[in-house]
Amino acid sequence: MRILKMELDAVSVAEWAKSSGIPRYDIGYLAHAFMRRFFNDDAPQPFLPLKNAGCLCIEGVLPEDAEIAVFEKSPDVLSYSVEEITPPHAGETVSFRVRLCPVMRNGSSGKEVETDAFLVMLRRAEASGQTPPKRMQVYRQWAAGRFADCLNVSKTYIERYEQIRPCRRGALGHLGAPAAIGWRPVIEVSMSGVVIDAERFAQLARRGIGRHKAFGFGYLRFS
Repeated sequence: MRILKMELDAVSVAEWAKSSGIPRYDIGYLAHAFMRRFFNDDAPQPFLPLKNAGCLCIEGVLPEDAEIAVFEKSPDVLSYSVEEITPPHAGETVSFRVRLCPVMRNGSSGKEVETDAFLVMLRRAEASGQTPPKRMQVYRQWAAGRFADCLNVSKTYIERYEQIRPCRRGALGHLGAPAAIGWRPVIEVSMSGVVIDAERFAQLARRGIGRHKAFGFGYLRFS
């Protein structure tokens, strides 16, 4: 599995976003749109976008057939490096951080709606007369549940939580143009555990965890 670490010229990205009508308040969508435009199928996914002085830092998983030359030729790439990492073996203890959007597909009348996992569990508890759950407890359980079949989780610690309105094309009332959709929870989690299914864990690491993997969520940063 190849990991790309790259610094993009923040000024160039901002100028392109302005000229293209891309909102800049959602860094994940902005990075996704920029990389798809200039790197096409060679763009990393999943990935994590980070702001730094004068640059937009990207770290993520390169597609197996990605051509490194596309990053060498781009004038907007200030620097980059590629590291080959070996997925952990069964029985090995791993630690990592991951940015997640803890949502569940929930709804009625046959129509599923993407809903905050905490609100789903809260409504279920209220409907059954049970004690309302704690928000962070729900998020920890949700995060650990993504690895239920491949990792014996020993620690799930939420380092940061916020609510954002991500940007997507096809947002209601903005057909054809990217705009904000409804509020979504965002958590940054540090996790550790013992791998029980190496192949399945490696698949998750390559593919990413949870929803919105194309927009800056679900990338495992190993420590």
